This record gives sequence, structure tokens and C-alpha cells, in this order.
Amino acid sequence: MVNLGRSWGCGMCKQRRIKYDESEPACKRCTKSGYACPGYEVEKPLRIRFKDETALVVHRLGSGPPHAPAPAAIHEDFETQALNFFVNNFATAGRDSVSSRGLWESVAPTISALPATSPVADAATAVGGILFNVWRLHRNGVYARNPAFNRAIIGLRKRLGSGPFDGSEILMTILLLQFHENIAAVFGLRAASRMHYNGALALIRSLPIESFSTVASRGLLLNVLNIEVSLAIRECQPVDPGLIPWFASLPYTLPRTPAMKLNWIGVSVANIQHSFAVLLNSHPRCSGRQCPHETEITTIYDAILDFQEASSEWLRNVPKHWLPQKWTPSTNMPKTHIPMYQETCEIYPSVQVASVYNTYRGYQLIINKMLSIMQTHSWLQPHMGPQNPSETIQSVVDSMCYSIPFYLGNRDDVHYITDLTQPKPQWVYPAYHNMQDPPIAQEHMLPEDIHMKHATAYGAWHSMYPLSMLLGIFGNHAGYDCDCLTRTIRPGQLAWIGTQLFRMMKMYAIDQGVGVVPENPEECAKTVRRALRSVYQECFNQSLGFPDDEGSLNSPIRGLGSYLKMPDLVWDQQRAVNVKK
Repeated sequence: MVNLGRSWGCGMCKQRRIKYDESEPACKRCTKSGYACPGYEVEKPLRIRFKDETALVVHRLGSGPPHAPAPAAIHEDFETQALNFFVNNFATAGRDSVSSRGLWESVAPTISALPATSPVADAATAVGGILFNVWRLHRNGVYARNPAFNRAIIGLRKRLGSGPFDGSEILMTILLLQFHENIAAVFGLRAASRMHYNGALALIRSLPIESFSTVASRGLLLNVLNIEVSLAIRECQPVDPGLIPWFASLPYTLPRTPAMKLNWIGVSVANIQHSFAVLLNSHPRCSGRQCPHETEITTIYDAILDFQEASSEWLRNVPKHWLPQKWTPSTNMPKTHIPMYQETCEIYPSVQVASVYNTYRGYQLIINKMLSIMQTHSWLQPHMGPQNPSETIQSVVDSMCYSIPFYLGNRDDVHYITDLTQPKPQWVYPAYHNMQDPPIAQEHMLPEDIHMKHATAYGAWHSMYPLSMLLGIFGNHAGYDCDCLTRTIRPGQLAWIGTQLFRMMKMYAIDQGVGVVPENPEECAKTVRRALRSVYQECFNQSLGFPDDEGSLNSPIRGLGSYLKMPDLVWDQQRAVNVKK
């Protein structure tokens, strides 16, 4: 449970021993009763302890997933339970600073240090509420009533409109609201809006770089860099050069972790991909002998060589205990069937580490896809040196497939909240603790209960990226590649990948109360990718294998004032969808 300490509400309501509503500038109860409201006491920082009440909630709900359970009304302690559920099961379990992307590890400390009226707490509660309802299989799912979301928006507007504000507090609030939107999009099978992320960029541009001087605030900038790189790659756009000065200072103020270094490599991948897409869009199917664009090709090829050198250095310098290891089950573990490709599973210290590796592999696929297309059309000159992208592509795809059993284990049933506190004995997630002769030191292994919890909580979520990306690149509608990519992977592999994506969607009941999951694996991948990205109207995704589809509320945000007018549109849209249902 979250202990907020003593109340800091209206003094008159306290004296009369009635519940106050903390309206500003005067309490509504005082105004309605004709009393002069004395106002509120000075804000005090929250002193919070997060107690894991998942087991208590499980006891109240029962031991198994009923048919779409939904309480008649929101209990007073719902938000407390939801916030604790989020912090204990998602923001902390199985995470560490070395593989951090900069956001989740600082959520709980930030909430504890800020005043009770901070919108950060409401934004985190909104995220907790939507996750809580998803895991309880609430019949309204992501469209269930979530008052904390409205309070976070209102609090955000007050903070931005009341003079000087803490940039890191506002930035964390906005990033949490964007994650709330991503969850709603994935489980609602709709396109995600990048409205909140645009607001984060507007905030960063409006403040001096000194506004983000603490380690926690720099971590938030690292998270923004990760999002910027991911969106640029998905949308086939270059990374905004105006943001580079902000990110350039991060290595000097934060530890140079593998995740941070990989983000910088991702900046080059996004820029190379965009340049190559422009070339393809302007000059499709021109051959090496007739192509008048040798300078552009040479420039792109040189950038690819720089990428290969940087990525090789990155791989050489990752912590040794991060290296993927082939899993061999211990002899005393009960026999179980774990779907594997070529009967191979590779394991990692944590889900986060596995996802960092798959991000690296995704970059390799994008670069080698370009090389494959260039070779197919004889764009590579003899002096450019030998390249064998087909062999690299197959090796990378195999490695991504070998990571899927680590994410999903032997699960194929719907996740329910009881899974986090009452795991069944027959559930197995491959890990070092259930491996015969683990090759790494005990200090680098997660305890068995922590690994089970964090793999259950977000293993399937992290499997979306490699599965949907592979189907997007190698599917029948992967865009302009002259079939040079579909021939690079062995027969039957694409079907196995599609089966695993369906399995992941079943585990999350993503079609619950929304609609029918697409029957075609490629359409299934497209649906998931739509929810994980936002689309520019003019992009060249089709040429690089990310099929374009309709956009959403992604109009450009010119500044903070524009951003503050946007949340009502999204909230009204979500309420309209709920009413239709």
C-alpha cells in the first residue's frame, strides 16, 4: 500500500471533520456551506513506501481468471493498488541501471521526493490503472474509467501555467502519459498518437540544457533519445539534428552504458536508412552501370562501414555476462514443451538485456537489408570490398528467434493477475537458475522468484519488437526488395515467427473486447506495429519493409501551448470509442 503520510488539505474541513476536495483556490465544501476557506498548508514532499499488495488483490478477486471481471464501481483503494501494482511488478522488478533506458528506475524515487500535488504521481497511477485493468481482464480493458489520467493532464497544465517549474518533473509526467497511450493503443488495436512525445520535445526545446542537471533528469533525456531513435527508424526519418546538442552531453554526465552507446549507433542507422530511402524513392531500379548517383551510393556505403565498425566495437565491449548462452535445462527440472526454433533457446541475465541485444540485431537487419538491395541491383563497385549480407541476415534472424523462448517460456494461456504471485509449477521460463551448469557467476543471476515475476510481467511485451519487425521485413508485402530478402531466410522460419506472434497476442488477450485478431501473420504484425509507432504522411517505409498505414492524431506540435490543447482531443476520442462499445 502507498502511505502518503499526513494530509495537507483545507484547515476548515479538518476542523469540521469532513472530507475535503482540495479544489483551488478555495475548497468547494467551504464555499457551498458559506465558510471562509483558509486554504491549504504548504506543500510537503511525499514520503512513500511501496508495498506489494498484488497478493491481497488476488485473494479478493479469486485464484483464476473469471469471465471478464469488472467491479461495479471503483473502490477508494483502487488507485493505491494500481500504483503499487505498477511500481512493484513493472517499474522495479528485474531492472538495473546498466541496461536501463532511463525512465522506469527513477519513477518510484521521483514520486517519493515530489509534493503530493505533483502530476507525476497521477501519471504513474494512470499507467498503473490501465495495466491493472488489463491484467485483471476488466471487460472494458484499456477503456475502463481512469480518473488519474484526467488529473495528470490537469496537474500538468497547472504546473506549466503557474510560472517556473521543474523540467524533469514535467518531462517524466509527459513520458508516462505517452507510455499510457502506447498501452492503450496496443491493447486497443489502434494506431498510437505521438502527441505526448511531441510535447516532451517541445518542453526540451523551451528550456536551457542546465534544467536537466541531475542524474535522474539526464536519465529522462536518455529515454527521450531512445524514443527518438526508435521513432526515426520506424518512420524512416532522420533523427532531428536540433536534439543532438541535448543528447551529446549525456555521456559526460551519465555512465556510458551499453544501452546509451547503442542509442548513438541507432542515430547513424536512422540517418543511413533515410538517405537510402530517398535514393530508392527517387531512382528505383537503376543499375550500377546506368545509375548517375554514384556519389550518393558511395556516401551511404561509407556510412555503413562506419556503422559496422561501431557496432563491432559495441559487441566487443558489452559485459561478458550479457553474452547470450544456449540454454540446457537442469536434470532435476520437470520435462516440459517450450516452443523453440531449431530446438534452440538462448538466455540472458534479464529481459532488459535480451531487448538491448535485439535492438542491436534490428540495426544489423536494417543495414544488411540495404546491402542486399544494393548487391541485387549491382550498385556496389568492386573497390567497395566483399560483403555477404545474406549470411549475416540469416544469422541475425536465427538469434532473434532463439530469444523468443526466453521471453515467452512455455506459456500459451492468457496472462492474469494471479500469475505474478501464484505461478503454477508447470510454467517454465528458461533462465540461469534452471540451467545445467550456469556459465556466469551467481551475482549476475536474478533470483528465481524475481526472474519469474519480471519475465511474466513484461517478457511477452518485449517479444513484440523482434516478432513484428521480422514479419514486417520478410513478409509478402515487405515493400520494394525484389524478393531479395525473402530468399535469405530458410523455408518455414517466417511461419514459425508468425505462430509466436499469435501466441503472444493470445497471452495478452489483445483481442479482448476489441475485435478479431487478424488471421494473417503479416497483418497481425502490421496491427502491432501500428500501435507501437506513429506515421508521417510522407515517408518511405514501403521501400524499407515497414508498410505504411493510416496515421492518427500526429499533427506537429509547435510548442508547449499547442501541446496543452491536444490531450482533450485524445481523451475525447477514447471516451467516444468507449461509448460506442
